[in-house]
Amino acid sequence: KDDSLDVYCFFNSSCLQVATVMMKTGFYAVFRDVFQRIAAEDEPYQDEPVEVPGFGESTSSYDEVVGPFYGYWQSYCTARTFTWLDTYDVRTAPNRRVARLMERENRKVRDAARRQRNEEVRQLVQFVRKRDRRVQRRKRELEEKAAESARKSEAKRIQRIQEQKKAMENYEESEWCSMAQLEVQLRDIEAQLDSQFGQQNGVAAEQSAENGAESGSGDSDEEDDPDELYCVACDKCFKSDKAFANHEKSKKHKENVQFLKEAMQEEEELFAGTVQPEEAPAIANEPEDAGNSAVLSPQKAKHKKSLKSKDNENCYQILRKCGLTFNLRRH
Repeated sequence: KDDSLDVYCFFNSSCLQVATVMMKTGFYAVFRDVFQRIAAEDEPYQDEPVEVPGFGESTSSYDEVVGPFYGYWQSYCTARTFTWLDTYDVRTAPNRRVARLMERENRKVRDAARRQRNEEVRQLVQFVRKRDRRVQRRKRELEEKAAESARKSEAKRIQRIQEQKKAMENYEESEWCSMAQLEVQLRDIEAQLDSQFGQQNGVAAEQSAENGAESGSGDSDEEDDPDELYCVACDKCFKSDKAFANHEKSKKHKENVQFLKEAMQEEEELFAGTVQPEEAPAIANEPEDAGNSAVLSPQKAKHKKSLKSKDNENCYQILRKCGLTFNLRRH
């Protein structure tokens, strides 16, 4: 027989008021008794005793009483079996197959009744919770704490922004000060270096100027390294014999040398008819030197340039027609 407490009568506000007046103890006493009865109904069907949180009173602590109570009852599951609702008596089954079918149908009925009971009690819990002033008070406290926390966070944010602005202002001022100090220090260092090495630098500069004058280059923009190997045909410099030897074997170098020879021969023919007799020997030797070796040091290349007159423009035009850029001056 189903002797479960009918909880639907407590969903009606008028019935709730009548029950409250009859018990003369108020809202908390009525529902404290209701949940105790529901827990008592499940107790015989439990394998082990279960500690059920009490409903408490109007002055009960939320953390100690109210919170645990709603946490338990909002996920309530009845322990009752509802076997009295079975449709079939398994004992009357003629065989096992029929018994299994009967048991399956009975299980469906019991599970449906159990789900319905759980839903009824959970709805009652929600109904009571909405009207529980302890929960309402807790909600207001949480809202006040959240608002206070938001105010504090906003105040901290504003304070942090102000501190950052102030720090940036101080940082800019200190940066200008440090830059001024740094400029003073740099000037002091430059003065010390000038006093220590200025004289030596002047002597070195004079020696360099004298060496440049002796070499006869006349070019103050560049200084030549006598250790470098210079390829006139390809207008390239090499700092090692090995690199130069590899360059001599290249196809491009050989082609440039051939072009150079042909150009020098044409130049010789042109100069033979245009220059003075006393200049002819010096110019005539020029193609022979270029044909014997396409590699000159920078000093020889510059000496070669000094021997040429303004008429060399004709030679340069021929070289351009041959597709060869020939610069005696190393860039």
